[in-house]
Amino acid sequence: MGVLILSFLIILLSVVTAFSSPPSPEKISSTKHSQITSNIQRSQIILRALYLEHRHQYVESRNIWKTLPQTNKSVKDHIFQADLMDQKPGVLESIPETVSSILIAVSYYNWQKKWDKGYQLLKKHPDIVAKSEELKLIEVRLALYLRKYEEAELLLLGMAPQDLLDKTKLRLLRTWYFVLSGKKKGFRIAIKELEEDSLYLPASLMMIAHWGESWSDTKKRALKALTRFPSNRKLIEEIIIIFQNHGAWNELGDLLDLKTFNRDEAGAWVLTANVYFQTGQAKKLRQLLNTVRKTERHRLDYLDYAARIAVRRKEWDLLKHVTDQYHKYFPYLRDGDLFLAEYKRETASRKK
Repeated sequence: MGVLILSFLIILLSVVTAFSSPPSPEKISSTKHSQITSNIQRSQIILRALYLEHRHQYVESRNIWKTLPQTNKSVKDHIFQADLMDQKPGVLESIPETVSSILIAVSYYNWQKKWDKGYQLLKKHPDIVAKSEELKLIEVRLALYLRKYEEAELLLLGMAPQDLLDKTKLRLLRTWYFVLSGKKKGFRIAIKELEEDSLYLPASLMMIAHWGESWSDTKKRALKALTRFPSNRKLIEEIIIIFQNHGAWNELGDLLDLKTFNRDEAGAWVLTANVYFQTGQAKKLRQLLNTVRKTERHRLDYLDYAARIAVRRKEWDLLKHVTDQYHKYFPYLRDGDLFLAEYKRETASRKK
């Protein structure tokens, strides 16, 4: 019986050990190992060729690209680019029929101001142009350069880019088309669209403000944008920043009175408090602080404004409360000690 129990325990131990022991690593076959090594070597070759291109060493990079399979489209593109940059004779007579190579060739023609050749090249490869929004935009621009306005109009009507940058480029080209072709009505419509879609965007307002436009013009543009897009929260936020940067506290106060500005939003009171403080409306600031949520009354913003109001209105009990809050929530700051010293000095002088 003891022998049976011992045998059972040995079998159980072997089973548990088999399950708990880690599986042996899978052996890589020699064929797979050779393929991995080949891929690594090819990657190193490509990186070397790209590095030489970046250094404008096109002859050396071309020699490396030619060691790679010529059936790869990307390899063809790089060889063509190297030949073109090296001014190899006849290189433009055999352009690879890929988007990248056509784009490089057209860009080269543009650089040489050979707009007609670039335009004809795009017309020769309509299927390739149809695959690239960038090539379509270049085709429109070249048509305008060459005063082919009817062709430009057809191209513009057939375009519907999805990318935001391409949409902006298309809108600019359409405006340019109306200007060059003398279609005043279309030009006015295009300008209006451009104005509404671009000129009054939050980012546009910020850029214009930083470009040194006069404050009066910036303010007019900001207010005009606000009348057009009164519910655009981001636009309002950017205009608030612009007004703050210019110290336009009265105008900012008018802006905060808009129904579109949510005063009940957490932290929104800070902006209103700053307006009241900058415009000397101490009474309104005190009333505002009384309405701030209790969950926000330990914030530095609240304590700072409360301390200012306490000193300005000589509300020393409020200053004592601010001091206690600083010591409780921000013991590492010296503000609490400074306010406490101010409180003791004032209350001591009152007792005397």
